[in-house]
Amino acid sequence: MERRCSSANRSGRSGHLARLLSVIRILVALYYLQHPLSKWFGFPGNAPQNMTFFPIILAGIIETIGSLLLLAGLYTRAAAFVLSGEMAVAYFMIRPSRGSFPLTNGGETESLFCFVFFLFFLFGGGAWSIDALRAERSGHTAAAWPQSAAHRALMATGSPTAPRHPNAGQALLEGEGRLRPAWDGWRRR
Repeated sequence: MERRCSSANRSGRSGHLARLLSVIRILVALYYLQHPLSKWFGFPGNAPQNMTFFPIILAGIIETIGSLLLLAGLYTRAAAFVLSGEMAVAYFMIRPSRGSFPLTNGGETESLFCFVFFLFFLFGGGAWSIDALRAERSGHTAAAWPQSAAHRALMATGSPTAPRHPNAGQALLEGEGRLRPAWDGWRRR
């Protein structure tokens, strides 16, 4: 007998995604923390020669506070939004005069950090974050991907016209270990 993909399977997958998102968040924050440490202490890289308030000291303050917040997973979305904007400003202030493409103008790091931080703004800090702990204590759930109230209501109805599960493509049949198309698994039986 075929059954829909159980919510336990879905929450298990989203739990793995949330934990993976946390690992990536922590690694990115540690990589990014090297930039302000180099500005302030000359470690692990060389300190800039002329420390002017704008942009180097201001960027160092933003990078220090933002990377520590991101590392802890505290106010992750706000910190990631500010850091994403900072990287966009850094890219467009320096790189366009050197060429149009990140590969030729040396802006790969800035553009990559900008988009990774924007993803953290969209998806949050993951399961292993202070934000998730605060959400759990307040009775909210921290989703692995953002969901609107309308999306949750439609998914709960099991309507075939509801938006598909983010893992669209194939759903695991409960107990049988076979795969089938996801559109077949979301209809009521």
